[in-house]
Amino acid sequence: METTDGGAAAAIDFVGSPKTMEFGVNALRKGGKLVMVRLYAGACPISTVLFPFKMMTIEGCAYRLYHLNVVPMETAEPSD
Repeated sequence: METTDGGAAAAIDFVGSPKTMEFGVNALRKGGKLVMVRLYAGACPISTVLFPFKMMTIEGCAYRLYHLNVVPMETAEPSD
């Protein structure tokens, strides 16, 4: 936290477990952004009391892999 002057401006969670989400939120500075790429566990361990104080943004992002190319699910079409 000292090297980032109060926390990270952004964090990306590729695991989606309750522990990694909590770690990401705790690492953010005031006004920071957490991007959840996957949510495997389906649980949110973070108290909503923190939200107004940290003024943070939590955003979801879902991607699929087709033939080792990462493409957004909305535009991806599986090939034979």
